[in-house]
Amino acid sequence: MTWSRAAAIAALCWAQLLAAGCRNPPRQVLEVALRTDLRTMRECIAQFRGDKLRCPESLAELVAAGYLHRIPVDPITERADRWIEVKGPAGMAGCRSRLFDVRSGARGRASDATPYDTW
Repeated sequence: MTWSRAAAIAALCWAQLLAAGCRNPPRQVLEVALRTDLRTMRECIAQFRGDKLRCPESLAELVAAGYLHRIPVDPITERADRWIEVKGPAGMAGCRSRLFDVRSGARGRASDATPYDTW
């Protein structure tokens, strides 16, 4: 199964749970949605970098440039403003002090015992 198909299935499952009034979906569903959102944002960062030969300033620039429709809501924190924007290393041309990676701002550990903010 491709990541885009997995992302579509995860999004559909999440939407169905919300539509059914499920306010506390299973943790694994939230974790799949989080991993999917992270992968999508990272793919957008990479695409932007390939097109512009530099990293974006922020997630907001990815939205403004049309790479993301909107900044996704972190399924764990339930907020769109809790993402950790990781800046590029000083020696990386076009990415120094720009958005190089993104991580969840969620506290706590996933079902596999890894901290969410290390994903």
